[in-house]
Amino acid sequence: MYDLTSQAVKAKCASENISKLSEEKRNQTLKLSAKLLRENKEYLISENKKDIELAKQKGMTDAFIDRLTLTEKVIESMAVGIEQVADLPSPLGKTVYSYENKEQGIVIKKKTV
Repeated sequence: MYDLTSQAVKAKCASENISKLSEEKRNQTLKLSAKLLRENKEYLISENKKDIELAKQKGMTDAFIDRLTLTEKVIESMAVGIEQVADLPSPLGKTVYSYENKEQGIVIKKKTV
């Protein structure tokens, strides 16, 4: 049985760990993810067929099954999207708001994390 809550907790923990990496390491990780998607596409498609069969047995809609279905084209699109994200400038650590009151010695900054 798939435990969505534990998967969400794991994803949150992973995102916190990734945010602590340097921009170069994050981009390397993203590019490695894209490479691994491509290298494992046959396995992913094979395992996805099991998911599709289970979805059909459970009476899921054709629209749901269509969104669930992985093809080589879908996997390639995922890999390209990940590479595009890796090529974007990092939004982490950027100041999005700054306020300074010199009379009171107050500096307030809002940064992305």
